[in-house]
Amino acid sequence: MEMTEVKQIEEQIIALFKKNDLKEIKKICESYPLVDIAEALAEIEHESVLKIIRLLEIEDSSHIFIYLGHKTQEYLVRELSNAELKPIIKDIYVDDVIDIIDELPAELVKKVLKLASQEVRMKVNQILEYDETTAGAIMSVEFIKLQEEVTVQEAINEIRKLHDANEENEDFFVVDKFDSLKGTVKLKDLVFNNEKIIISEIMDKRLIYAQTTTDQEEVADIFKKYDIETLPILNSENKLAGIITVDDVIDVIEEENTEDIHKMGGIKPLEDSYFDNNIWKMVGSRAGWLTALMLSATIVQIIIIAFMVAFKVNDSNNNLNSSTYVMTMILMPLLVVVLTTASNSGNQSSTMIARSIALKEIKTKDYFKVVWKELRVSVIIGLILVICNFLRMLIVYAVQFKGDINNVILWTSIAVTSIALFISVVISKLIGSTLPLIAKFIKIDAAIFASPIITTIVDILSSAIFLGIAFAMYSPILGI
Repeated sequence: MEMTEVKQIEEQIIALFKKNDLKEIKKICESYPLVDIAEALAEIEHESVLKIIRLLEIEDSSHIFIYLGHKTQEYLVRELSNAELKPIIKDIYVDDVIDIIDELPAELVKKVLKLASQEVRMKVNQILEYDETTAGAIMSVEFIKLQEEVTVQEAINEIRKLHDANEENEDFFVVDKFDSLKGTVKLKDLVFNNEKIIISEIMDKRLIYAQTTTDQEEVADIFKKYDIETLPILNSENKLAGIITVDDVIDVIEEENTEDIHKMGGIKPLEDSYFDNNIWKMVGSRAGWLTALMLSATIVQIIIIAFMVAFKVNDSNNNLNSSTYVMTMILMPLLVVVLTTASNSGNQSSTMIARSIALKEIKTKDYFKVVWKELRVSVIIGLILVICNFLRMLIVYAVQFKGDINNVILWTSIAVTSIALFISVVISKLIGSTLPLIAKFIKIDAAIFASPIITTIVDILSSAIFLGIAFAMYSPILGI
């Protein structure tokens, strides 16, 4: 469904709430795919979502509940009574229960597990034992397995009997009496074959599987390579422990792609969505890389100084107080540090925002929320970089001038660089976060405003800021 249609659903529900027309709201929720209803509810007040969950049939409520944001789920778990929440939890698959409790505070996790059946609690504990990056952590343990000696008719009867309580798929895995995987049989093979045939005679014995310890990226590669919809997962004893479906793998691929994109943008990957991460998590994910990149730019600064000395760019008297020396030997090398740091800062923000837009975590109406968040993040990161830059320049100058740094020219350059660095980082992050949102607003791909454009704009502004501040601060000292 197009975003405009989801927006229309949202507007209809809001309008009907103002009229208190719950009957019509229920009709709307029953007229559209529940995934789209959940997406529309993402922008509606939690209190209204709670009313809708209480209004709908359990099957619909539980389905919507799965697709709601973590904050909304937390609110619902907190506000729903035990009697209201229990049938919803009962109607949700175990792997979805795990996804829900993974984001809940401890007291609400206890509430959910207390309402779950003993069987569900055992399955939850079983899956939670696996490393979160492995196949075991995302597999479903609610699936139908067929014994190799049963007939087609017996297999069909078993599927009918267990269908409602297990994952829906068209691939069924055949095991022996020891639960060892023997083959695969498709639903169509059962439907179109003689009901008296033993399924071991019609099953596909070419096994494609993964272990519970297999990395999730490898699992995704298996799905791509063999173009399958369901993958059996074997435990350490090579017994069938669970299955992974293609929709689980899509989530893995999306997470891995996001992680790779963030790494390429110099951002430490974060697990939560953009607005679910507070500013300190944002700072932590970006400040380390920016600081490291700024410090590495010191090498470029040293190289420039070395070649300027080699080419005898400085005046013949090597006068520290001359405007030529200040411009060539001090300011130009420092300009490179400011430009690279500001550009990297802007690219971090544009990468984060563009990816969040692609994942539908950010919408154009969130513009001011994004700018306010990025402003606070940029101020904190800017201050961290100023402190690191101050220490960096003290060390560089101590080496360059053999410990003699008691000079107003050098201390002014530290002040110029620190001020320009702070302003440039703040501005670059605001530009990096704003341009993808503008692109989204005018309905063009947010990725267009990626690295090259951001870098060009930030370089122009940072150069003007740095040289403007330098001119203002050095003019009275040099008598310009």
